[in-house]
Amino acid sequence: MRGHIPEDTIEEIKRRVDIVGVVSEYVTLKRAGRNLVGLCPFHKEKTPSFTINPEKQIYYCFGCSQGGGAIDFLMKAAQMTYPEALRHLARKSGVVIPETSSSAPKEGVSVREKIIRANQAVASIFSKALFSQSGGTARQYIKSRGIGEGCVRAFQLGFAPDGWSYLRDRLKREGIEQEIAAQAGLLIQKEEGGFYDRFRSRLIFPIFDVSGRVIAFGGRIIGEGEPKYLNSPESPVYVKGHHLYGLNFTKEVIREKGHAIIVEGYFDLIVLWNSGVKNVVATLGTALTAGQVNLLKRYTGQVMAVFDPDEAGQRALIRSLPMYLAGNLEARAVVLPGGLDPADFVGRHGAGHFERVLQQAPAIEDYYISHCLSGGKSLKAKQDDGVAAIGLSMQMENPIVRNLFLKKVGAFLGVDLEILKAEYQKKGSPPSARTDPAASSAEPVSVNKVEMALIRLMIGSPDRIPLIIQSKVLECFETSELMHLGLELHAMYGKTGKIDAGSVMARLQPIPALGQLAGSLVAEEQYEDGLTFRLVDDMINQIRKQWAHRRRKDLRDQLVEAEREGNLELCERLLREIEKLGREQKAAR
Repeated sequence: MRGHIPEDTIEEIKRRVDIVGVVSEYVTLKRAGRNLVGLCPFHKEKTPSFTINPEKQIYYCFGCSQGGGAIDFLMKAAQMTYPEALRHLARKSGVVIPETSSSAPKEGVSVREKIIRANQAVASIFSKALFSQSGGTARQYIKSRGIGEGCVRAFQLGFAPDGWSYLRDRLKREGIEQEIAAQAGLLIQKEEGGFYDRFRSRLIFPIFDVSGRVIAFGGRIIGEGEPKYLNSPESPVYVKGHHLYGLNFTKEVIREKGHAIIVEGYFDLIVLWNSGVKNVVATLGTALTAGQVNLLKRYTGQVMAVFDPDEAGQRALIRSLPMYLAGNLEARAVVLPGGLDPADFVGRHGAGHFERVLQQAPAIEDYYISHCLSGGKSLKAKQDDGVAAIGLSMQMENPIVRNLFLKKVGAFLGVDLEILKAEYQKKGSPPSARTDPAASSAEPVSVNKVEMALIRLMIGSPDRIPLIIQSKVLECFETSELMHLGLELHAMYGKTGKIDAGSVMARLQPIPALGQLAGSLVAEEQYEDGLTFRLVDDMINQIRKQWAHRRRKDLRDQLVEAEREGNLELCERLLREIEKLGREQKAAR
């Protein structure tokens, strides 16, 4: 068993889980015949090549050749270990995983899984503290922001009481190792040894990944103190540029609305949610990253990005503009009247007024041109604006987007587009899409098409596997990878009486020679029973003939070499083998 989960429990999880439901949490899918397609979460693309076959419960991307079942998808998309993915799917599908005894070995639990468990325990500890006597001041502050208890419990807000050992002592009682808590960023190690609490006298915001796992925390000081906001450091489960606060709660509303609102702070999101505006995400207090843009792109093609009207807000807009355009996201720049942040604006004017401001927001590139360029009339001002716009365009990979952007800039400045293009050419070329040198230099591997077809039939019609194995045709395979896969399929069928297409798909990933086979599985045709028997028979005969042809050629090459060396004994033996091979072929006709 893997991760101390019994094999029969693993099989029950696989039976209950629907890959479409699992993948839909990360990818917006559309029907395409019998399959579903969407933008691949594993590589950058504009045209959907990520495909799911619901009947076989497998996925495959024709762009990057990633494929597998629901478990493999979670391991890649959510960076989960195998046991983490199984436990996550077990919770969602209602499968109870038997608890192991305290004496059972624990070496199978990864550091990542230990940190996730520690974070979940800490979220519960802080939540209880918020509703205890010590959390009174924090509760009053939440109430002053107009946030109700239902919202508090939905986002699992908590409170870290003052003191250096409040959390440390409770983690010890929970049996959580202090070293793990330190790796999670919950405790800080002293120079002289020992640990103390990172979060003290702070309102706590648990940070979730899109699967709903607690991966980090943010804390706002209650009372006097600095910094105002304190966040968890990065850890084995948390890289801040790869996550968006609140997305686990809001992703389905974002899909329904067709656009996402991007704000900066935790409170901005929670206040908007509390007021009924729920298609919101927050950037975790950092500048927007390409990873966050790609994450959003899984759920929508349109964003409303809220910026401050000051210089810092303009810098943030300029940084984010190329990322939105490169990510093929239609972005609008939202600047709230009076320089208010979203939480304060909604508190004063209401959610309805906020929605009206969103509807009037200009495209982000238009806002940049009209507000971030100086618009000065002097030659020097126009030159500076042109240089700034060209510098920004250098970060745009798509030549069409770049050309349209420069055309708008030229019209605004009154500068001919060709002059801007010429200046752009002087500056050099924009960053191009990177390719994997190993992949580009790899030699293409030849795969026998008849052998490939027989393996596909073994996967699609596993009841034919005993017949194929009995024929010993795998011994005649030219492609060794396919031969070994055929033997694995036989072992899998013998053990479970079926073929798990997801496991097969994941098995194919490291083998470039089998990429074509992986792609064909998502669109595999169905055969009638009578036809599969004829197909198996025909393929076996073709593979045997091909083997005999290769064997005869090999024997003749050896014979020529033996004659050249004058080895008469070897010549006679090779001639007998060639004659025997000929007789066997005649008998098989």
